[in-house]
Amino acid sequence: MPNSRRHSWKTEVAVVALAGMAVALSARADDAPPSWQALGLSGTLRASAFSHDFSVDRHASAAAVSTWFTAAPRQFLGARAFLDGWLQAESLRRGSRTSADLREGYVERPLGDVDVKAGRQIIVWGRADKINPTDVWSVRDLTLLTTDNEDQRLGAVAVQANRRFGEVRLIGVWQPEWRTPQFPISQLPSGLTAHNLRPNDPSGQYGLKLDHSGAGVDWSVSYAHAIDKLPDLRLGTSTDLDFIYQPIQMYGADAAVPVGQYGLRAEMAYTRRPRRDDPAAFTKYSDLFLVAGIERTFGGEFNVNLQYLYRRNDGFQDPDHIADPVRRTLAQREEVLANQLARHMSGVSVRIVDRLLNETLQAEISGVAWQGRGGGTVGAKLSYAVNDRLQFVVGSQVYFGPTSGFFGALERSSNGYAEARWSF
Repeated sequence: MPNSRRHSWKTEVAVVALAGMAVALSARADDAPPSWQALGLSGTLRASAFSHDFSVDRHASAAAVSTWFTAAPRQFLGARAFLDGWLQAESLRRGSRTSADLREGYVERPLGDVDVKAGRQIIVWGRADKINPTDVWSVRDLTLLTTDNEDQRLGAVAVQANRRFGEVRLIGVWQPEWRTPQFPISQLPSGLTAHNLRPNDPSGQYGLKLDHSGAGVDWSVSYAHAIDKLPDLRLGTSTDLDFIYQPIQMYGADAAVPVGQYGLRAEMAYTRRPRRDDPAAFTKYSDLFLVAGIERTFGGEFNVNLQYLYRRNDGFQDPDHIADPVRRTLAQREEVLANQLARHMSGVSVRIVDRLLNETLQAEISGVAWQGRGGGTVGAKLSYAVNDRLQFVVGSQVYFGPTSGFFGALERSSNGYAEARWSF
């Protein structure tokens, strides 16, 4: 779980609200002193309400007040800096918490023909829509109360270097920082206590990508030696269950091309994982993950995106055949966590976006469904901009399917929400 401190909820609201108001007033372009203008501050002050928190146990309604900010100071000696962070107070049934995070804080500068970016940053690979098999760098906090799941991404310290050769770029990544992902955990078998273990050598994470952007087909091929951002399970002792994060090798490719009024996209990755030869560990299978999609925009405002999903899990074995009940339960939990429920899996995703009232109102419906017991999820979201500063957001996310499947296991996390945002 993220670092937190328990206080009176009223105190937390006051702290966050005052911080946001102070930044908002100081950052106004017409009133701010030159020193503040030079920082390039902007952001939002948010007040949100949720029908439930983001735990699997589906606790009662929750609320959050937060300040989200970015800063892009003026260049100095040819270098560009960028900061992105937030401070949030949450009211939960099991108590309140205050948390904060610097998602990104990096410096970018050209060194000869090479552009270098160093510091904490969010790196996202892939050209498919929302579902990216090659995205091995992203870390998420799935317990953070937000109305936009992209805001749950956490940055990590990394160095990126890229060199352009015409329309092709060679990109290198080194990510030495490890940030433990946060996710809801359902009740464990009686007598077991879960522990997150840090990987042995996070400084050994690196990757290479050859990326083409320009006329015709956009494409890339990539390789990464990284730490898996989803844990494997291992029985430490008779009472300890360890969440372990193991090294993986990812071989990936993606492409996107316009064909008349349509856009075609494809992305695939083969991920090689450690051998499954530890009797105390429940390790994910090496797998091939493919996403292929088509999209079209009608009238410049109504967009439809449809994708086919395919996954092949090498050497899959049904955990229902394991005789020991504890080992069987843990193996089943691992296959659900990894969404590796059969040797061959197929699914679809859809996202429909419409912009109305001179683009002040945006409506979005999205969903993902897997065949068999994988289940699915459907989300709906409305965003209305009253003016340049004030925006209202309402929506919901519903999970369905057998409880022994990936989305069905999250059914109790289905949620509705509303939010007001004030931009500064």
